[in-house]
Order: sequence, then structure tokens, then C-alpha cells
Amino acid sequence: MKNIKQSGFTLIETLIYLALFGMIFSGVIVCVFNILESSGRNQAKVMLQEDGNFIAAKINWALSQAQNITIPTAGDLQLATASGTLEFKPEVGVQNLLLLRNSNPGLKLNNSNEKVPVLFFVKIEASGDRPAGVNYGFTLTTLSSNGALLSDDFSSTVYLRK
Repeated sequence: MKNIKQSGFTLIETLIYLALFGMIFSGVIVCVFNILESSGRNQAKVMLQEDGNFIAAKINWALSQAQNITIPTAGDLQLATASGTLEFKPEVGVQNLLLLRNSNPGLKLNNSNEKVPVLFFVKIEASGDRPAGVNYGFTLTTLSSNGALLSDDFSSTVYLRK
């Protein structure tokens, strides 16, 4: 009889290949999941920073027009300008920051999925050559797409023009 040589994979070789393929495939799935998760988190961080910069710019804009500053409480800022009054005020309970102009209904400055849990204004009195000013700060928080809490702190000091 002739000896017929068979070619192909044995059962053990096939099982080893399937196990290796499974490990590689599961590693790829974990990598893709981590990339998508970090993408959502980075997107939420960028949105948080952009909105915080917008709020800071709005406060700086209002302070650049101010002729008189009143801070009734640490979280409220009232400004007298040539065109009327501006007031920054926290919306109690829902942690929003409102801008009120001439006692009109407030304009919410933060995004609907962001909160302003910390807000303070400190008046700096004029002394010598230094004009009066305001030191302010706030914390902006949001949830990322996977539910992680993200927060960023913003602060600045603005002096009134003489």
C-alpha cells in the first residue's frame, strides 16, 4: 500500500488558532471601547472649558462697562453701567448662573447639562493708584457620556477703568 500524506490542520492546531484569534479579537474590542469612551470624556471636557470661558468672558464684558459695583452677597454681583444695571445671580436650587439686565427675566449663561455649584464675587476697594475691581470665581460641572463627573474651576480679577 501507498502511504498517503494528508495535509491540513489537526484539531489541536485549530483550537490553538481559535484561542489566539479570540484573545486578539477581545484585545481589539477593549481598545475600541477605551477609544470611544475617552473620546466622549474629552468632548465633554472641551465643552465644559468652552462654556466656562464664555461665562468668564461675559463677566469680563460686564465689568468692562461697570461704573459702580455692588456685591450684596458673595454669589451676587450688581453693576451700574451707562445703559442700566446688570446683575449676575445664581438660580437657587438648579445651580444655574443668570444674567439679569435692567430687572428683565434672567438669561441663563450655562448649558442645560452643566451646573454652577460654586460662585463668588469679592470687591477690591480702590487704593492709591490701583482702581476698584472684582475678584470672581466659579466652578462648572457636567457629566460625561459614561456618567463620570467632570468639573473645572475658573477665576479672574478685573479692575474698573478710571
